[in-house]
Amino acid sequence: MALLSAVKAGIFVVQAAGNTGPSPKSMSSFSPWIFTVGSASHDRVYSNSIILGNNVTIPGVGLAPGTENDTMYTLISAVHALNNGTTVADDMYVGECQDPSKFNQDLIQGNLLICSYSIRFVLGISTVNHALETAKNLSAVGVVFYMDAFVIGFQLNPTPMKIPGIIIPSPEDSKVLLKYYNYSLERDNMTKRIVKFGALATICGEIMKPNLVAPGNSIWAAWSSVGADSVEFQGENFAMMSGTSMAAPHIAGLAHCGFVNATAALNPGLIFDSSYDNYMSFLCGINGSAPVVLNYTGESCWVYNSTITGADLNLPSITIAKLNQSRTVLRSVTNVGGNETYSVGWSAPFGVSVKVSPAHFYIASGEKQV
Repeated sequence: MALLSAVKAGIFVVQAAGNTGPSPKSMSSFSPWIFTVGSASHDRVYSNSIILGNNVTIPGVGLAPGTENDTMYTLISAVHALNNGTTVADDMYVGECQDPSKFNQDLIQGNLLICSYSIRFVLGISTVNHALETAKNLSAVGVVFYMDAFVIGFQLNPTPMKIPGIIIPSPEDSKVLLKYYNYSLERDNMTKRIVKFGALATICGEIMKPNLVAPGNSIWAAWSSVGADSVEFQGENFAMMSGTSMAAPHIAGLAHCGFVNATAALNPGLIFDSSYDNYMSFLCGINGSAPVVLNYTGESCWVYNSTITGADLNLPSITIAKLNQSRTVLRSVTNVGGNETYSVGWSAPFGVSVKVSPAHFYIASGEKQV
């Protein structure tokens, strides 16, 4: 409701849709007067891969330097490099490489250390940074993380690494790595170099959200060096993050500075204009909302002679929660461009027929068409 006052003052309000879902009622931002932004992927790729001695390339993630000059290095699994006082039976998570005192440095020095990546990394119990410190303390050339089969449904962002490293996010690719390693144990084979390199649309009542999606996957963002939200980026001034909170600033920035295509921004054509009074009529149409509206806005619903539903708001989308036989909804467009002739196109949901009138119309500059 506070943001409605901002809209009344002429402020364009942009809000992140939220990162839960996809499921019913999973949208965090659903008010019609707010421009809700979802997260989408983009075509920027931070590629990283490891090439095995049999010339099989396994892709992965990790912002890491590569090994030098295509040099071949031996793979050594953490569980095969334990010191005499450590066993897997005593420490079932020792393969996550969190404690250098558990390992025999003579076996690891100068080799690529293989560590497991389990759900404990997702929960923050184990960290990539601790594993990298372990590798550094043991003089390993680099680190290769393979994915535990139980870590599914989590997106792994490229993590900064100061030594050659890679996280293999696919359990299937991880099996390929482990099969190669186990097969080559007796053959002393070596690996080659490590190459350097959402919320879904949710219907809230009769209002379709989000309004738009923007790049929100693996986005570089300013970061406090003392921030504790992500141990992987502690001490850094920038972090690579994902989510609708990364997507929303793209739209807020464009709204403030102008669209990328400045010429198109000067002549956008038709707009669906909604006013503060429209939103108030919508709020007052919600059963039992009058006291809440009065408390937050200081305005009485008695001032608004008619109320409207979410489907009747003048939005670019049309959403009807419960369609009973037929329903007529109106949309009004304002031409802020030149004189134009338009043909209307639409796509009807399965099992529903749609009729649009007029399907073709001429509209002069500055005019409105219903």
